[in-house]
Amino acid sequence: MPLRIAHIGAGEWSRYAHGPTLQRLAERSVVSLELICDLQLERARQFSDLFHYHRASDNIHQMLAEVRPDAIVCTVQPSATAELVRSMLPLQIPLFIEKPPGVSLVEATSLATASVATGTFVAFNRRSIP
Repeated sequence: MPLRIAHIGAGEWSRYAHGPTLQRLAERSVVSLELICDLQLERARQFSDLFHYHRASDNIHQMLAEVRPDAIVCTVQPSATAELVRSMLPLQIPLFIEKPPGVSLVEATSLATASVATGTFVAFNRRSIP
C-alpha cells in the first residue's frame, strides 16, 4: 500500500526537485500524492496538474484534517518553516522538511524540542548543511 503524502509548498524549488521526485515514486506506487497545499491556490492547482496530485488547496490545516496523510513533505521558505512545522506537530504525522529547520539556531532548537515533546518525527533534507 503506498504511503499517502501531503505536500506543502508549490514554489520553484518544489517544482524543480520535490515534485518530479515524488511523481516518480507515485508512478512506482511507493507513494500516493494526496494533497498539495500552497498559500497561492492557483499555484497549488497548477502544481497538482503538473505532478498529478489528487487535491490542491490553500487551506493547510483543514485539508490535513480531511486527508489525514501518512507523511507530510514541507518545502516552504525557510522563514516560514519553523512556525508552520510547529503548528503541524500536534497532528503527530511524520514530516520531511527542506533545510534549514529554522532561520536561526534558536528556531531550529525550539523546533527540535517541540518535535520531541509531541513525539512527532521530523527529518530534513541534508544534502549540504554547514
